[in-house]
Amino acid sequence: YGAPVGACYAGGDEDRVTVDALAEMLFQAGGRRPASAIGYLYGHGQSCPHRSAIRVRGGVSGFVDAHSDIFAMEPPGAGERCPSIRLVTDEERLSWAAASAAEWAKRPLCRFHKAGRCLKG
Repeated sequence: YGAPVGACYAGGDEDRVTVDALAEMLFQAGGRRPASAIGYLYGHGQSCPHRSAIRVRGGVSGFVDAHSDIFAMEPPGAGERCPSIRLVTDEERLSWAAASAAEWAKRPLCRFHKAGRCLKG
């Protein structure tokens, strides 16, 4: 698992602190923990910014889906009762980037690009 430092954030700045905290917690645990471990981020009280950021995304699975470039949710394994959250591997990131580039290449060219005057490349 790649270190979460310098990761790309799919969400806004309001998620950044929670993304950093969850990524660090997973990284220290070897890259994977039960989804119930998210409670360790909450601290005390209802005003915790991590709790708010996760609730805004519709809960733990929504938060993980919103940051699928960093986290992945796995179903419970044999003998487990809770799904797990894990860090996305470097190989998965590279695969995702390659698929995104291939999709980008399939897009039709704009009329400016066809005329050689596109400023976006």
